[in-house]
Amino acid sequence: MVAIAVHGGAWSIPDHEQQAARDGCLRALEHGHALLTNGASALDAVEAAVRLLEDDPVFDAGTGSHPARDGEVEMDAIIVRGDTLDFGAVAALSNVRNPISVARRIMEDTPHAMLAGQGATQFAHEAGFEFAPTAALAGDPLSREAHGTVGAVAVDAAGHIAAATSTGGTRGQMRGRVGDSPLIGCGACADDASAGVSATGHGESLMKVMMARTVAQYVEEGRTPQAAAEAGVQFLKQRVNGKGGVICVDPKGALGYAYTTAHMAAAMIDHAGNRRVAP
Repeated sequence: MVAIAVHGGAWSIPDHEQQAARDGCLRALEHGHALLTNGASALDAVEAAVRLLEDDPVFDAGTGSHPARDGEVEMDAIIVRGDTLDFGAVAALSNVRNPISVARRIMEDTPHAMLAGQGATQFAHEAGFEFAPTAALAGDPLSREAHGTVGAVAVDAAGHIAAATSTGGTRGQMRGRVGDSPLIGCGACADDASAGVSATGHGESLMKVMMARTVAQYVEEGRTPQAAAEAGVQFLKQRVNGKGGVICVDPKGALGYAYTTAHMAAAMIDHAGNRRVAP
């Protein structure tokens, strides 16, 4: 029994963008689910799903990333495997189309868990990743509408969990700003003994409550992924008046999602084949 959920950010999605966000999430969901049903690992599924979302300019990741104040783009991403608790992350990565794959390569091919800034970009270049000019990754920093961070969680046929999150940051942010997305326990976490979680929203708030780990803790205490997600965003709102959302999966393939914002772009298929799509 396999399951997967993806998200494209929690925010006030304008009416004219809701269908595009829904369609993008569905494409990523179906692709990841097809991989799982054909025997792929949860790790492969979440990476593939997030790559599709990074390639979709509707979302704030990869080709849709927000520019910083000076018009340049710096991206963050993390991927986590629940069997070993290994993870790979990049922060303030520039001019790479698929940061999530760079994060995975760091996890698998280096002794480190995270690379940042120029070092991350140099590693991606030396590893042969596809580069893109800034103009291909972001538009006018003064006119571009807000978009959402992306992520995925999955459990495969072997019962292994994985999670991934990728973002282009916040529009007009200071150069060098890093949010929750690449931080283990904040933007994502995965543990075969509890849950896989990917978070999205106001990074500074999500970091304060260690959002992903908080939701996983609720699952460990016996709550369903849906109840854990709801409790997590309630805590986020009550404790720091934070705006955001999460998706969550447990080892049995049960799924949950919740958010404090007006909308959250998300799609999921649970262990029984049940589908949910939002907004």
